[in-house]
Amino acid sequence: GEDRLRLAAAAARFGFYDADLRTGAVYWSPEMRAILGVGPDAPAVPAGAVPEFVHPEDRPRVRQRMQASFDPQGPGVLEDEY
Repeated sequence: GEDRLRLAAAAARFGFYDADLRTGAVYWSPEMRAILGVGPDAPAVPAGAVPEFVHPEDRPRVRQRMQASFDPQGPGVLEDEY
């Protein structure tokens, strides 16, 4: 579960974020904050703003995948690598 994801992120140095669409709560892992240069005490950026941190050439793909993750018929998960 969640503990395994945190351990894997720390070991592999990959970042992740989690957004609860019902509450609007956003969590950024320490690795994600480090990758994007966001301090540990700074508020997490809303999920919709994540593409602004992505290279301009990758933004259309990221936005498309984000939209697809909201599809009720889809898996409800966004996975991508940069």
